[in-house]
Amino acid sequence: MTWTVISASAIGTSHQRIGLPCQDAGDFCLVDGDHTVVGAIADGAGSAMHSEIGARAAVETMLYLLDEDKASLLNACAGLSGAKTIEPLCRLLIRAVQQHLTEVAEKKDCSLDDLACTLIGFIASDTGFVALQIGDGFLVTRAAQAGSEYTLVFEPDKGELANQTEFVTSASAIASLQIVCSSEPVAFICASTDGLERIAIQFKGWKPYPSFFKPLEGFISSCTLENKTQLQAELCEFLGSQRVTSKTNDDKTLLLCVNTPSPDMPSNDEPERFGDKEEIQSE
Repeated sequence: MTWTVISASAIGTSHQRIGLPCQDAGDFCLVDGDHTVVGAIADGAGSAMHSEIGARAAVETMLYLLDEDKASLLNACAGLSGAKTIEPLCRLLIRAVQQHLTEVAEKKDCSLDDLACTLIGFIASDTGFVALQIGDGFLVTRAAQAGSEYTLVFEPDKGELANQTEFVTSASAIASLQIVCSSEPVAFICASTDGLERIAIQFKGWKPYPSFFKPLEGFISSCTLENKTQLQAELCEFLGSQRVTSKTNDDKTLLLCVNTPSPDMPSNDEPERFGDKEEIQSE
């Protein structure tokens, strides 16, 4: 089994109106012959002067750190080094991200708060899944077992006030860190910033809308080397479409991952194709 991944971001209409850049960031890397995927997304705080820089730096650093520590993380999931090692290791990862952001702030001659952003990171292989989150945004997975449902990994960290959340740059970030470690492999992963929360997640009970995620899984499952560029463009077009922007004016980022049979392991399954059928929900 190997991983196929596509990511895209689109600037929010509210940012366009006032001349702000897209403050989201998302990226991934495939390692171990595409048998392991490492992903991260971040959403820069709208009130922070250089949050788009902070989001990019946080994502790049998290990807590097997760890749460097993938053996320790996945071994802990498999019970080879004890699940209790995951929490201190993840806290060290966040401290390393904070240290890098502090260095970026010094070079930019700005405060650390000017780089404020949320952060979601994950690593997945055939032997386990590790994820961590600070702030809002969402991470939805579907287990590899047949008939598995879409699951929201973490409940987004929402403050008491509207648009309030936790940032990786804040002093309380470590205390708010959410961590999941599982030896059960996942077949599908969708990571997103909070711009899509209203149309992808049912806030009552924090349940994913299957009608949003099933077409996305079909979409990424249809990806090949030959059509990946086209599908990347289609995903960007979807995020910027009127069907989406009529429901949310925020920046939007999607990172889609699917674990598919290797070329020498053909599948007879025909996934539902992403297109005009996906149902856009709204809370």
